[in-house]
Amino acid sequence: MIHPYGRQWAHPRNAEAFDPLLLKADQLAISGKSLEALHLYKLLAKNSGIAKRRLAMAARQIMHTLRLEKMKKNNTLSINLGFIDWYDNFNIKNNFIMDLFAKAEINTVCTPIGDADILVAGCYGSKLTQQVELSRDKLVLFVSGENLRPSYDIHDFSLTTEWRGYCGKNVRYPQWFGDLKFEKGAVALATGIDEPFNVSSKRNYAFSAIYNNSTPLREELIFCLRNAFGKENVHIFGSQRSGHVNKLEILSRTVINLCMENSLGEGYITEKLHHSLIMGCKSVCWGDKFFRNDFNDSNVLNLHEKSDLGNCIMWCRYQLENPSPPAKNWNSYDQSNYSTQPSENEAIAHIRKVACMINTWRETFI
Repeated sequence: MIHPYGRQWAHPRNAEAFDPLLLKADQLAISGKSLEALHLYKLLAKNSGIAKRRLAMAARQIMHTLRLEKMKKNNTLSINLGFIDWYDNFNIKNNFIMDLFAKAEINTVCTPIGDADILVAGCYGSKLTQQVELSRDKLVLFVSGENLRPSYDIHDFSLTTEWRGYCGKNVRYPQWFGDLKFEKGAVALATGIDEPFNVSSKRNYAFSAIYNNSTPLREELIFCLRNAFGKENVHIFGSQRSGHVNKLEILSRTVINLCMENSLGEGYITEKLHHSLIMGCKSVCWGDKFFRNDFNDSNVLNLHEKSDLGNCIMWCRYQLENPSPPAKNWNSYDQSNYSTQPSENEAIAHIRKVACMINTWRETFI
């Protein structure tokens, strides 16, 4: 799906997912009108692989009615989730996706791929794309905090960094939400964002940048800043450069943090800018121009919008003369960093909708 230089390619069958009749059938299924949905799926199945998958998914649930009846009787009715194409050490039994299902009041069980009702697909492997038969009778939920779009010939629904809904198939769930804890409508910073450290009482780094992969923009910016402010004032860190680093401790000592994204994408905002802001740094970033939908921009210069490095140096000179006070408590949530209060509500509603695509057939035939 991904070209070595970053261009994503989706199969032409991706267009099938946006057929008006298929979209209508899916909406009928989500709203519990299973017989009307089945009628449309059957009409489309001759030419639509996605419609065939919907019919196979319905058949799978109907075939399991005895098992489901027993589960319902014991009040243990649940949806089986199988995880595929996730990174090494991803905890399939305890993760934010399982938490979202729980918050949506959907009982789930983590199962092997073959037993799953829903496949939760990551973007760190190619097993699903190379073995499409794995999803023949299952629903696929694509979840990615990377700068990637779903391919809806393979995926049915998605949680991604993108703002766009793609006809109701996608909801945004940015990567930096992993730094937050959502409980009963309140928001807090999650504990364990990084290892424990002592917050510095003094911001003695004029500039810091924490990265491993080099990009021309990063290197040009660092070159210009070192020429303007001295090499000794621009500190570069990275686990592959200088060994293990404690990111938040470095940020607590920093006046201006250089936190450029690796790539540009609509809605693609990672933990880089978020960590900089929660530690009270002034931030020079390169990223989505709509970052203001998430964050207060009073201490941020986005090079994507103002690419003139001369103006950047002037901005930095002013910030160095007006530094933020030392960070006091690294894990205290400060609403002033955000333009709106972060919320999981849309993601939870989306998860409920995804679950309805499974439960429709159960409720009809149990």
